[in-house]
Amino acid sequence: MKNYTVKTEELNKIIELLYLVIGIRITFFDIKDEEMDLLSIRERSPFCRTNRPDESFNQKCIECDKKHLLEAKKSRNIQIYLCHAGLWEGIIPLYDKHGIYIGAIFFGQLADKNNPIENLRSSSYEEMKNIGNLIKYLSEYIAENELIKQSMQSWQQRLERYINNNLNQNISLTELSEKLGCSVSYLSHKIPDEFGMSLKKYIRLRRMETAKKYLTENKSIGECAFLLGYKDQFHFSKDFKKTFAISPAIWKKKHL
Repeated sequence: MKNYTVKTEELNKIIELLYLVIGIRITFFDIKDEEMDLLSIRERSPFCRTNRPDESFNQKCIECDKKHLLEAKKSRNIQIYLCHAGLWEGIIPLYDKHGIYIGAIFFGQLADKNNPIENLRSSSYEEMKNIGNLIKYLSEYIAENELIKQSMQSWQQRLERYINNNLNQNISLTELSEKLGCSVSYLSHKIPDEFGMSLKKYIRLRRMETAKKYLTENKSIGECAFLLGYKDQFHFSKDFKKTFAISPAIWKKKHL
């Protein structure tokens, strides 16, 4: 279990306000895919409270959550789905200011409008998507203001600092293992677990986040490519578009 620093009072205010406005259950899962119990989370829907004591039903719920959480992590975007019991649910993966995965927001447990359930609010894919987009905006506020912050271990802090100081270099697992005093095998297994992605993807993400900063300083695309260790601006632009789904030239025009 990871240690988290949580601004509980402010986060609970957000959850309570969302519940009053939207009327659905919202909960948080940590990096180990376990529900965090330090927040004022509303109880499950009447349907779930009735059925989850059944071991077989509960196991299907767990497997369903894991399946769709994995899809949310892969896409780094909202997942809206009907669970194994036919209820609408949504997942929003949560990332900190550095793009590191720190958990996920779950919401829903609503009946489908085409298959209503007594004493349970009904919804549709369109409504769930709109709710998800609203919560996603709030999740960005939560991350930016560090309302939930993972307490990083020393090797993680040193890895992040080393990468940030050497973004223009080709950094390998072997090099990192020597700098951090960890084995290559250890890092190859722990980096995806701790950072939610491979070393290669994390380095690319850090480079692209830094590229945004350079572009807002009105540096040219060629300068950005050089400063971040690319052999030419074509490969830099390709990585930028792969990361943000927009070319650096267009992004720059929109943010200057």
